Amino acid sequence: MTRAAGRLALIMGCSLIVLLSPPAAAAQARTRLRVTAEIANIRQTPDIGSVIVLQVPRETALTAVSREGEWYLVNLVAEDGRTISGYVHISLVSLAEPGPAGETPAQPRPAVPPRVAPPQAAPVSVYLPEAKFALAFMGGGNYVLGGDLNSAAQGQADYLGDQLGVKGAPAVSPVHLGYVFGGEFLIPLADQLFLGFGLEYLKSQKQSIVLYQKGGNSNVYLTQPEVHALPLRVFISYSPVQAFYIKLGLEYYFASCSYSYRTETGLYWRETSGTATGQGLGAMAGLGLEWNIVSSLAFLIEAVGHYAPLTGFRGQGSVTDELGSDTLENGKLYYYELHFLGGTSFPGVLVRNKLPTEAGVFNPREAEIDFTGFSLKAGLKIRF
Repeated sequence: MTRAAGRLALIMGCSLIVLLSPPAAAAQARTRLRVTAEIANIRQTPDIGSVIVLQVPRETALTAVSREGEWYLVNLVAEDGRTISGYVHISLVSLAEPGPAGETPAQPRPAVPPRVAPPQAAPVSVYLPEAKFALAFMGGGNYVLGGDLNSAAQGQADYLGDQLGVKGAPAVSPVHLGYVFGGEFLIPLADQLFLGFGLEYLKSQKQSIVLYQKGGNSNVYLTQPEVHALPLRVFISYSPVQAFYIKLGLEYYFASCSYSYRTETGLYWRETSGTATGQGLGAMAGLGLEWNIVSSLAFLIEAVGHYAPLTGFRGQGSVTDELGSDTLENGKLYYYELHFLGGTSFPGVLVRNKLPTEAGVFNPREAEIDFTGFSLKAGLKIRF
């Protein structure tokens, strides 16, 4: 055989092999699965904590597009015609008889092949996961304005400095920061829409010690305003996108407050103090982020704003000194201003049995304890 004839035979043999070889796409086998669990969760991502996009019952036939570790990516055609993709865990399915993609059982070839419509994927009966009841427990930091309590604490410090003719140091620190903790119960109304009920406890207090030094004499002023509240709330929570929600609702506050103004000069001291309770309506709005730990447990971070200026506090006040004198008075918590010559005024807060109208007292009214502020909290949500 000549060299030219050998080359020709080699080219013809290679061409024959190529012509007889099936296309690569046709050789790829698809993985056929069968659901073995009572209900199989199809999740958005290959993660046990991922959102469940749908659920399928036992014996449902699935076709896997690919596999990622212990997860199969499957495509389903729902009864309403939607095509849904998601991941199913390997523990919920078993392998069915595999076959080449698009292959059908071999049939005798008729002389004239009939026109047959292309096969359609059979719709799968699926169950969209229902919204669940949930309990949330959170705690964190809280900020309140304080209202007239802070004005009075500063006013008493300024009044003492004016009487002594010297400025005190350091300055009075207002009551703002505190802590808050509580829980909420959520009832599903619609997809990603919940009706919620909540209960919290919050507390804020701040002590200030101010020194007035004049020559060899020193005076000390101590004050400690304090607020407590137990707000009950009803609200609507909505998640416009996954892992993010907004809240809007009303709150009813059961609140209490206390004040204390103590002056010390050597062995002599005098203290004016009181406690009062009140209640009233407020409003709240908040934003939150939610991360699934598992399907029934999530981690939350939430920021909430509150509007709650409250009045109508009632309680008991007292004045005591180093001699053991003790004067008690029951009534409402009032705000007032002491005016002196030169236009100087000093605000104060006291429990009195009637509206203060003594000489030098101006603008008396019921004291406002302002719980307006915001809180930043973290916690857990349990779904059931």
